[in-house]
Amino acid sequence: MNRGAILAVAGSLCWSLATWAAEPSTVLPPRAAKALAHVAIQHNGRVKTLDSFARETLEQITGQPRWGRAAPLETLMSMLAETDAWQQVALVAVPYRGLREPLGMAARTPRISYNDLVASRTLMRMLPAIAAKQERSEKLTIHENETMETFERFGTLSNLFEHRLTLVPPALAGAHQPWLPLLEQHGVSTPAQETMRRAWEALMGA
Repeated sequence: MNRGAILAVAGSLCWSLATWAAEPSTVLPPRAAKALAHVAIQHNGRVKTLDSFARETLEQITGQPRWGRAAPLETLMSMLAETDAWQQVALVAVPYRGLREPLGMAARTPRISYNDLVASRTLMRMLPAIAAKQERSEKLTIHENETMETFERFGTLSNLFEHRLTLVPPALAGAHQPWLPLLEQHGVSTPAQETMRRAWEALMGA
């Protein structure tokens, strides 16, 4: 990882911080939203803007690209900065009614919270048997497929809460290498990692 790549990412985060902190508000000020929207992130093998990532990620988790009246990017940043509060919100879509009762949900409740999924551990206990069937190349039932899709939504949400965002590009421009998670930069010098960590923590604090 060259110093230029590190400074480019850190610089974009610090610019976002400066524009956000300049206008104290629970809603992203226009300058901060514009700065953050164009930060690049690698997701599912593609490089996209943070704004596109926010819409796609919210749709995967909740079944809709927007949560309430807030812009997707505002929701994403709030989820990153205030994880304790969002862990209590019923975000994970469970469209298959046959899975709701086993998860302790009411039949007409379309979503479940991160905390409820973690507390019950029911979803996690379903996975080993499904994984065993997949290893034997056996066809999964609708219930099993829906269970796996729900777990994928839960996993995506977990990655957000743990800030596993692949925001750091490879050292060589155009190199076909996976980007690095912001807070797990293996092979990057300690000073560079510290620069990124401080910039990110300052942004979350703002």
